[in-house]
Amino acid sequence: MQGKPTDPTTTGTGSETEGVPTGFSEADLPEGMTLDSVVDVDRDGIPDVAHVTDADGTKMNVYLDSEGEVLLVESDQDGDGNMDTVTYATEDGSIVQEVDVDGDGSVDVRTVSTADGQTYQVDQIEDGVVVSSTFDLDGDGVGDVSLVDLDGNGTLESAVLDLDGDGIADVVVSDLDGDGIPDSITTAYGGPDFLPDELSAPGEDSGVPYNLPDVDAEQAAVDVDDLDL
Repeated sequence: MQGKPTDPTTTGTGSETEGVPTGFSEADLPEGMTLDSVVDVDRDGIPDVAHVTDADGTKMNVYLDSEGEVLLVESDQDGDGNMDTVTYATEDGSIVQEVDVDGDGSVDVRTVSTADGQTYQVDQIEDGVVVSSTFDLDGDGVGDVSLVDLDGNGTLESAVLDLDGDGIADVVVSDLDGDGIPDSITTAYGGPDFLPDELSAPGEDSGVPYNLPDVDAEQAAVDVDDLDL
């Protein structure tokens, strides 16, 4: 391997170096990780990919830029020999992780976290299309709002809200005809101990017709619909 000199103990085999080139070592890896080998793909003397193993035996490929900074990490989380998880950072410092859950080669789940590991967005993906996105708005580890594609048309037309932070959906707001205006609002059992003022009493003129079912107070539900859509 020409260009960047290697440590005297390092031996090169083609474009892959069975050892640690000068300027890149296990000291650059998180504690518990072992550097298995380094690959100089373009033979410019600068490492492009580092093959590493973590303390649990998980195999990873770490892709590096010309300055040795990490661009992307792919890993085999289930140990089947195929890389199923990709992790990378965005320009704003967020960390994105994409996972192929079923091993078909396509991303099924994408999470977005802060630099310190607090996950604030989780996307469920089917056939390359996001079918739901859940957001933790207050950083308590519980999803507060989920946007859902109910009919598989590629549009997230329903919002599911957990208003009291108990992990149970309280309100569902849906745009049924895709005009960008909410058509249906539903609150259900397990919801908060309050409703918006305009929905606080049966028959109140809120501008949108709704019904309060004749059920036990602990099972109260409200369904509000724009009947003419």
